[in-house]
Amino acid sequence: MTREEAIKRLFDVSSDLGLVETIEARIVIDEIFDDFDSRICKNCKYFKKETDDFGFCEYVFKKENKNSINVFLVKENFCCNRFERREDERN
Repeated sequence: MTREEAIKRLFDVSSDLGLVETIEARIVIDEIFDDFDSRICKNCKYFKKETDDFGFCEYVFKKENKNSINVFLVKENFCCNRFERREDERN
């Protein structure tokens, strides 16, 4: 579901909600989608910036009780399912 679809759905059911509840729900929708939108490489703890647009993604995984590091080049606005915020950026 996109941000626009979530907002449309909210307004479809807003007749059952009061004005304050509708505004609060809209704020929550925006917070959730803003968080999703910020989950890109440049905000990830695995991203190591090399140039203005590119960097390296370093993620650690364990295989057969050995530590391995897989490193690959990515654009800073890329995102994947390994995203983790840096410790100082967590709320």
